[in-house]
Amino acid sequence: MLDIQSNHFEGEIPLPPLSLNAFYARNNTFIGNIPLSFCNRTSLIVLDLSYNNFTGPIPQCLNDFKVVKLRKNNLEGSLPDRFNVGTSLRVIDVGYNQLTGKLPRSLLNCSFLKFLSVDHNSIEDTFPFWLKALPNLQVFKLRSNKFYGPISSPDQGPLAFPELHIFEISDNNFTGSLPPSYFVNWKSPSLKINGAGTMYMAEDIGASTYDDLIDLQYKGLSMEQMGILTFYSAIDLSGNKIEGQIPESIGLLKTLIALNLSNNAFTGHIPLSLANVTELESLDLSRNQLSGTIPSGLKSLSFLAHINVSHNQLKGEIPQGTQITGQSKSSFEGNAGLCGLPLEEIFFGPPTQQPKEEKEEEEKEEEEVLNWRGVAIGFGPGVLLGLAITQVIASYKPEWLIKIIGCNQTDYFNGVMCNNITGEVTKLQLPSGCFTGVLKTNSSLFGFNHLRYLNLSYNNFTSSSLSYGFGSLNKLEVLSLSSNGFIGQVPSSLSNLSRLTELYLDHNELTGSFPLVQNITSLSILNLSLNHFSGAIPSSLLTMPFLSYLNLDENHLTDPVEVRSSSTSSRLETLHLRKNPFEGKILDLISNFTTLKYLDLSFQNISYPINLNFFSSLKSLLRLDLSGNSVLETSISSDSDVPRNLEKLLLSSCDISKFPKFVRSLDRLEQIDISNNKIKGKVPEWLWSFPHLIRANLVNNAFTHLEGSNDVLTNSSLKILDLALNHFEGPVPTPPLSINLFSAWNNSFTGNIPLSVCNRSSLVILDISYNNLTGPIPRCLSNLKDSLVVVNLRKNNLEGSIPDMLYNGSLLKTLDVGYNQLTGKLPRSLLNCSSLRFVSVDNNKIKDTFPFWLKALPGLQVLTLRSNKFYGPISLPGEVPLAFPKLRILEISDNNFTGSLPPNYFLNWKASSLETNDDGRIYMGDYNNAYFIYEDTMDLQYKGLFMEQGKVLTSYATIDFSGNRFEGQIPESIGLLKALIALNLSNNGFTGHIPLSLENVTELESLDLSGNKLSGTIPKGLARLSFLAYISVAHNQLKGEIPQGPQFSGQAETSFEGNAGLCGLPLQGSCFAPPPTQQFEEEEEEEGVLNWKAVVIGYGPGLLFGLVIAHVIASYMPKWFVKIVGSG
Repeated sequence: MLDIQSNHFEGEIPLPPLSLNAFYARNNTFIGNIPLSFCNRTSLIVLDLSYNNFTGPIPQCLNDFKVVKLRKNNLEGSLPDRFNVGTSLRVIDVGYNQLTGKLPRSLLNCSFLKFLSVDHNSIEDTFPFWLKALPNLQVFKLRSNKFYGPISSPDQGPLAFPELHIFEISDNNFTGSLPPSYFVNWKSPSLKINGAGTMYMAEDIGASTYDDLIDLQYKGLSMEQMGILTFYSAIDLSGNKIEGQIPESIGLLKTLIALNLSNNAFTGHIPLSLANVTELESLDLSRNQLSGTIPSGLKSLSFLAHINVSHNQLKGEIPQGTQITGQSKSSFEGNAGLCGLPLEEIFFGPPTQQPKEEKEEEEKEEEEVLNWRGVAIGFGPGVLLGLAITQVIASYKPEWLIKIIGCNQTDYFNGVMCNNITGEVTKLQLPSGCFTGVLKTNSSLFGFNHLRYLNLSYNNFTSSSLSYGFGSLNKLEVLSLSSNGFIGQVPSSLSNLSRLTELYLDHNELTGSFPLVQNITSLSILNLSLNHFSGAIPSSLLTMPFLSYLNLDENHLTDPVEVRSSSTSSRLETLHLRKNPFEGKILDLISNFTTLKYLDLSFQNISYPINLNFFSSLKSLLRLDLSGNSVLETSISSDSDVPRNLEKLLLSSCDISKFPKFVRSLDRLEQIDISNNKIKGKVPEWLWSFPHLIRANLVNNAFTHLEGSNDVLTNSSLKILDLALNHFEGPVPTPPLSINLFSAWNNSFTGNIPLSVCNRSSLVILDISYNNLTGPIPRCLSNLKDSLVVVNLRKNNLEGSIPDMLYNGSLLKTLDVGYNQLTGKLPRSLLNCSSLRFVSVDNNKIKDTFPFWLKALPGLQVLTLRSNKFYGPISLPGEVPLAFPKLRILEISDNNFTGSLPPNYFLNWKASSLETNDDGRIYMGDYNNAYFIYEDTMDLQYKGLFMEQGKVLTSYATIDFSGNRFEGQIPESIGLLKALIALNLSNNGFTGHIPLSLENVTELESLDLSGNKLSGTIPKGLARLSFLAYISVAHNQLKGEIPQGPQFSGQAETSFEGNAGLCGLPLQGSCFAPPPTQQFEEEEEEEGVLNWKAVVIGYGPGLLFGLVIAHVIASYMPKWFVKIVGSG
């Protein structure tokens, strides 16, 4: 066996020894073809060359191995169709390459195959029903390819793979519906831990084992998981075009852990049978067309930690329970009919029948209070007198108010405007968030017959349909109803607004066919984006005589039924059609609109490559977005007839393999996006010579060099340059003088960080992580205190110490230097960075004491010191709490920290009241720039696994003290951290009992107390933690019965091993009832530990110790007080 993985080897891979059994070269920078000499190594059974820069085809000899891992290279061609009968192949992973063709049918000869991953390639094939013949296939991943067609067999029977329990086919072009019996006979209904007791999927290769790895989309995150739990079961059909109802047979998959059906076209109700999927932790049904209510049974799913049903057509009250109300508001948005927590809308039950007189009186009272005219006039005077007059007079003579008070004519953008002579209201603009509820047809709003301008945008008329009353305002010229939650169809009365020039209905939940607006011939601006309109768009719409702006983004619209030549008088300048299922006819219309300046055709359903010459007639075109479509490769050559005036060109995810040479003729270019393609080789030098180029996005290609010298970028006008996820080699290029964002992470750059970076006074974000850089961190970075917000140097080979040169007033928010070879101490000048919120120095060689002084940073949220040489206590003398004002992620594992923690250690921590950010952001990051965002990333130890998390949830809170030398008792004040999600105190020397107060940590999902010296019993209250999906108390001195409940019985036996006195499931041994005296003693002992508040309060005054305990127990636990004192 030869293991050289996770180094920085470059060049071609050396020839392996003839006697080799296993060759591990994962995570290096090898290049060139895979040597055919591997095929001559007759003893070789494991070949892992993943995470390198190999090119060329896959050798034909895969048949001869047991494990083949070629993931994340640049391999081309098709998978060899040379698998012979009797092959022992068990694992094949070729994900993240540039493979084409079809799945080889000879895979049927691989009867031992259990792991097949071809994700993130360009394989174009139908669904491989034939793989059902493989008796051992457990993991099957087709994500992000070009698979197409139905995934249900022609006989509409079940899709029964004998052993399959991970099925991921997301982001393809699968279509059709699923029959009711689709999930019958799947493996996951009875999935359990391996009989051998192993936790992870692995291959036996003789003297050792090989752990299988997989990337997961789970709980709304994308993450790389270092091992596959043997009992993990997941289905991901997201990002396809599957329609029809979700089969009720999904409820048979009782051990399913993750289900993702998002971004499809499922209709009907959410299956009630989902309540039977008792192990479910993650459920994503977002962005479908589901209707009805959310089944109340979902709240009984004990492990459900993530649910997302946003952007459907659901209604009614959200089921109330910890699994549901603990979710983010964004998990339910986009359903106009939903109400109840965590949404702000309150659910009211159906009204009881009222006498007619009472009902009329209430309606009259409601009209008096909510009268639109009264509200409008109240904006005018802005004084209490005006409000009083409004309330009294509004219902009787609203026009008197206009004459008496007049209108505000100084602020055109808010409030009311009137005609100076007649006093009639002509403009009404009400501020966002002021109104909620249902907008009725008889509202006094529709009595303002002289209105010319009405703006009600960004209010909340949830569950309200668009009223026919709007059609009575026939003098309207501008009507804006954006972002209100309106549902249903657009009333035909809207076509009566013959004077309308601007209509905004975007960001609602409107449905039905295309509104009858083409009769409003005066329209110049029409925005219907982000709704649920469906059916064909009328061809006459695009030829309306005055229409200059049309936005239909993100609907379900299709091509016009008939295509007619456009009128030569068309004035259309802006056309947005993003994310609609157009199939190509629309292109014939568009080519005639010679006045177009801005065109967005991204992410369509066009089945053939788009020829860029098709747009040659659009001479005025300034912005063209074809992202997510296939572009004809021959049309990107230098002689392509693309409009030369283009300023913004977006060709992301267009399946391009060559640099578009026609770009050289675009002298006015300001922005280019060619990310997520397959372009290889050098970036041409001429690209940087455009005088107006501001933004360039080259992310996720196969570029290796920048043509020209290392200073080729210096004089460029670029402000935003993103070179991430390529194969760039050599020294980091000198950034442009005007640069704001420089991102080059995940490449193979070498050498020192260029000192020229320090002279870029506009630099805000510097991300050159995941490279092979060496040398020190430049001290001169402190020169950028007035601009630099993010510094990410993670996973390089940097040496020396972190410069102690951070000046007062520095704007720095994120500092990540993890996984380097840094030494020395933490720089005390970090205290000058008052905006700092994310600090990660993990996996270095820093030798220092615990940085108590960082408590002075008011915004610090994340502190990661993992795997360094920190030492000493983490509690201050005097047993005071370690109260960081906003800290919610503290990871200090694998250091040399010692000492014990005082009882009040966790008082006043942020995690006790953690909530989602006020701005609604789901992930931590910098969102303050109009042109780019930066989202923080973090590695996690979570649920017994180590994984790299792409983003840090703003609602995530974790403490990891594992792998140190702490002793003493675990503080009972840990129970204050109610929002804590993960707690890892493993591999220390903690003694005493497991704190009873842990049952108060209601959001806890992962608890690891293994490898300590804990005694006593496992608190029964832990069985009530609804989200607890992983627990390990192995290798302690615990005794008694393991609490019985789904949170415990679903755990692996290894989670409890090494405790001689433990019994009960999932361990094999049964428990015997303890003697009555023991029960009384434990109960009394439990009482003493539970009320940690009494301990914390009592240790200060000391003298009143006994009285305080008696007082607290008597007040809060009277039954216990009677037991102790006696009932007389």
